[in-house]
Amino acid sequence: AVVSTQSTGNHTAKMIFMCAAALLLVSYSVACPPGHYCVAIPCPSGTFNPDSGAMDISSCYNCPSGNYCPEGSENPTPCPSGYYCPEGSIHPISCPAGTYGYVTAAESEADCAMCPRGHYCPEASVGPEHCPAGTYGDKVGLDSAHSCTLCPVGNYCPEGSMEPIRCPAGTYGDKVGLDGAHSCTLCPVGNYCPEGSTEPIRCPAGTFGELSGISSADSCELCDKGHYCPMGTAVQMTCPEGYYCPVGTAVPIECPTGYSCPEGSSEPN
Repeated sequence: AVVSTQSTGNHTAKMIFMCAAALLLVSYSVACPPGHYCVAIPCPSGTFNPDSGAMDISSCYNCPSGNYCPEGSENPTPCPSGYYCPEGSIHPISCPAGTYGYVTAAESEADCAMCPRGHYCPEASVGPEHCPAGTYGDKVGLDSAHSCTLCPVGNYCPEGSMEPIRCPAGTYGDKVGLDGAHSCTLCPVGNYCPEGSTEPIRCPAGTFGELSGISSADSCELCDKGHYCPMGTAVQMTCPEGYYCPVGTAVPIECPTGYSCPEGSSEPN
């Protein structure tokens, strides 16, 4: 303390001066808090200091990779999932769109995984998101749901599809964006629908298809004698009077002159 040379009459002033000096000395003897160096200057962004009593910036350590250190950090903060933190990071850096970061404390962009097929990954993703039902993702690195492709006709695409799946045999898909086999339509009578059909195909002339859900022309039945079956027939029709219809007739045949052909004839009489 600095001692005053004033007279005894000023004893009170002398004591005040000495107390002020003592207080100043005490204030400068308090240790610096963690995250700072004296006098209470924060460690710069990208560095940290876990110790008290630091006297200069050399006590601030560079933030290690896999962590980030805002200004005045006492300790490094681990990089969260979906981000990476090179050495000296002041804040986490987002994994780019089309990738995802499933681990914590990632150190570089190389630690961000490529988004797999059937999925998309926006910026800072912690995991892949499924392409929505009715779409598919046949490429890696998609970055949004809009990057997934609409399912084409004749196919369906459940959630997370990597490629379209053909509508089952006996059904057809005449719309885009179908999301399951249940969305494909049952093939109607008089038609057949191979796998992946976009519309029903009529049973050939001279045959009929009385059942729904048939899958090939071979499933269409040959028209019985005494009947005829135009293309796409569901129920065979009786041959009219004055005509005859052998097996597999598509159009009734006119009865020759001098012959009789009652209704349902398969040959002239």
